[in-house]
Amino acid sequence: MTPLYTIRIFLDGFDLVICDLPCSGLGVMGRKRDIKYNVSRDKIRELAILQKKILENAVRYVKKGRKAYIFHLHYDKGRE
Repeated sequence: MTPLYTIRIFLDGFDLVICDLPCSGLGVMGRKRDIKYNVSRDKIRELAILQKKILENAVRYVKKGRKAYIFHLHYDKGRE
């Protein structure tokens, strides 16, 4: 796969890389009912492919021997 974007001087240069990946919103569908009308299997599949491309590109910037962690954060303004 071709990387989305490469800055060669930074390859293998970081101890930690954080990615804010695009989300489907399915986890908040109960509160945001419009999501179920705007989502489809094809859109979810396309989103998964994009997420994978972003992660494949991001791990190239993590120093050799370091680990890459993937996590998902959900910030709910109503629960501050």
